[in-house]
Amino acid sequence: MKRILQFTLSILFVGCTSQSDIEQSRHLRRLMDDYVEEYHQLNPLMATYIGENRFNDRLSNDVSETHRQKARDMYTRYLEGLSKIDPDDLHEQDQLNFDVFGEILHGELNGLRFNDHLFPVNQMFCLPLLFPMLGSGRSVQPFQTVEDYRNFLSRMQDYVVWVDTAIAKMKYGTGIGMVQPGFIMEKALPPLEAQIVEDLQDSQFFMPITNMPGGFTPEETKELTGAYEKAITELIIPSYRKLHTYIRDEYIPECRSTIGFSDLPAGEPWYRYLVKHYTTTEMTPDEIHELGKKEVERIRGEMREVQEAVGVDGSLMDFFEYIRTDRQFYYTDGDSLLNGYRALRGRIEDGLPRLFGTLPKADFTIQAIEPYRAKNSPPAHLIPATPDGSRDAVFYVNTSSVDQRPKYLMEALFIHEAVPGHHFQIAIQMESADLPKLRRIPEFTAYVEGWALYTEDLGKDLGLYQDPYSYFGKLSGEMWRAIRLVVDTGIHTRGWSRDEALTYMLQNSATSVVTANSEVDRYIVVPGQALSYKVGQLKIREIRAKAEETLAHKFDIRAFHDEILKDGALPLGVLEAKMNRWAEGRAKEGEKLDHFEPEDKANTEAEAEQNLEEQPKKQISQSLRIARHRADRTLDEIG
Repeated sequence: MKRILQFTLSILFVGCTSQSDIEQSRHLRRLMDDYVEEYHQLNPLMATYIGENRFNDRLSNDVSETHRQKARDMYTRYLEGLSKIDPDDLHEQDQLNFDVFGEILHGELNGLRFNDHLFPVNQMFCLPLLFPMLGSGRSVQPFQTVEDYRNFLSRMQDYVVWVDTAIAKMKYGTGIGMVQPGFIMEKALPPLEAQIVEDLQDSQFFMPITNMPGGFTPEETKELTGAYEKAITELIIPSYRKLHTYIRDEYIPECRSTIGFSDLPAGEPWYRYLVKHYTTTEMTPDEIHELGKKEVERIRGEMREVQEAVGVDGSLMDFFEYIRTDRQFYYTDGDSLLNGYRALRGRIEDGLPRLFGTLPKADFTIQAIEPYRAKNSPPAHLIPATPDGSRDAVFYVNTSSVDQRPKYLMEALFIHEAVPGHHFQIAIQMESADLPKLRRIPEFTAYVEGWALYTEDLGKDLGLYQDPYSYFGKLSGEMWRAIRLVVDTGIHTRGWSRDEALTYMLQNSATSVVTANSEVDRYIVVPGQALSYKVGQLKIREIRAKAEETLAHKFDIRAFHDEILKDGALPLGVLEAKMNRWAEGRAKEGEKLDHFEPEDKANTEAEAEQNLEEQPKKQISQSLRIARHRADRTLDEIG
C-alpha cells in the first residue's frame, strides 16, 4: 500500500512539473556551465587549480584594464541571462543554483568598482610568490609530459607581461594615493630577491628539469633543458630583478605609513564591500567588532578554567607566557614537526565514520612550506586536490621558526586544514557529480572557513583533546578567530596602529610573537577575509542548535553533517534556510513514521534492522579504504 501511495505521489509530482519549468532548469544549468567555461578561459590559472588543464599554457594579465573590462562584461551578460529565469518556477536544487549563481555574479561585479589591481604585490599572497611554487613542479602545475613542460614555458612568457603591467599599475597608484604600507612592501622584498639566483640549479623554476620524469627521449630532454635555461636566464630572473628594484627604489619611498583601508581613497565603502563579500551577511564592521569582543571574553573564561585544571598560578597573562616559553611544548626540528602531523593523521581518520556518512575519495600529502615563502606564511595551509584524482591535496606545514610552532595547536590546526575541515569539505564538494560544475568550485569564504573552524569543535568526538593543553590549543585557535573580528575591524575602521593590533593579540592569546606578527600583517593586506571564520562558525553552530531542537531525539549527527556538505559552499543565509527546511522535513517524516499502520511499522522496523546490519559493513569498508591509503603512503615513504 505504501509503495502504491509513493508511486501515485510521484506521478502527481511529475504532472505538476510543466515543460516550461523543465526548460527553465535546463537553461539555468546551461548558463552556469557556459559561465564556468568562459571564466576559466579568462582566468586559466584558476582552471589549473581545479585540474582543468586545457589552459595550462596561459596566464591572464588580470591586473590590466583589458582583463577587468572583459570580466565586467562577462558578469553583466550572465546577470542579464539570469534575470530572464523565474526562480519560483525552479525546483529546490535549481533554486539553490539560482541563488548561488546570482550571489557570485553580483559579488564579482561589485568588486570591480574598487582598485585592488593597484595592489598587485604584497608579502604573503600574490602572483610573484605563487609563480615559483607553480614552476617548481611541487604545486598544481603538472610536469609529466613534454606538452606540460612547454605549457609552462608559455606561462613564463605571460608572466613577464604581467610583471610589466603590475609595475605600471603601482606607478599609477602612487599618483592617486593608492599605495601599500611601506613596511609591508619591505617584507615583500626578500621572497622576490630569493628568485634572483646566480646558479640556475638553485632556481625553483629549474626543479622540473632536475626532477624530469623518465620516458623522455634524449632529444626532448636536451631541448627542454635548453629552453628552461634560456627562459629562466632571459625572462624569469630579469623580471624578478626588475620588480624587486622598482619596489625597493621607487615604490617604497612613495608608500604610506598608515595601515587601514579607511586611509585610502574610497577605502571605507571598499572595506564595507569586503566585509559583506567575505561574511555573506549584512553585518556592519561595528557589529562584528562588538561580537568579537564578546567572543574574546567568553573564550578567556574557558582558558582560565584550563589554567586552573593544570595548576599554573598567576594571571592569565602569566599562563600565556608559560605556554609560549616552556620547551616541552615545542619540537626541536622541522622533520619532527612534520612527523608529528603524520602520526596525528591516523588517529583522526579512524574516527571520521562516527560523524560522517560520506567520506571524500581524494587523498592528501603532508609537506613543508618552501623556505623562500615560509617566513611570511601561516603555520599551515591546504592546496586542494583535483576532482578527477590526478593530483592529491597538499597540507603544507610551516617548519621555519619551529621553536615557535607549539605542539598543543597541532590537533585543532590539522582538523581545520585537513580532515574533517578544508580537505574533507572541498573534496566532497568537488567530487559531487550531482552539482553543476560551478558549484563544485569552492566559493563563499564564510562557509568554507566557518566549516573548518566548526570542525575544530569535533575534536573530542574524534578522540582528541585528551589532555588540558591540547584542549587549550583548540581554545587558542578559536581565540585567534575571535581576535580577528576585533583587530581586522579595528585596523580598517577605527584607526588602530599595528602596535595596538599586535598588543591586543598578545594580551588575549598565547600566540607566539612570530605568528602574531604574521597574522596582523595578513589582516592589513587582505582586509575582511579574516572575519569569515568566526562569523561562519557561529552561524553553523546556530544552525546545528536549531536542528537539534527541531529533531530532538531524532537528530542524527552523521545525517546533519552530510546534509551540510552535500550541496557545497553556500552563502550563510542560503545555507541556514536550506538546513531549516531539511530539519523541518525530517521532523515531519518522523511524525508520519510514528503514525504508520502496524504492517508499515513492521516493514520499517525490518528495514531498520537491515540498515543496522549493513552499517558496520559500510564503516568497515570506509575504514579499509582509509587503511589502504595509509599503507600506500607508508610504502611510498619507505620505497
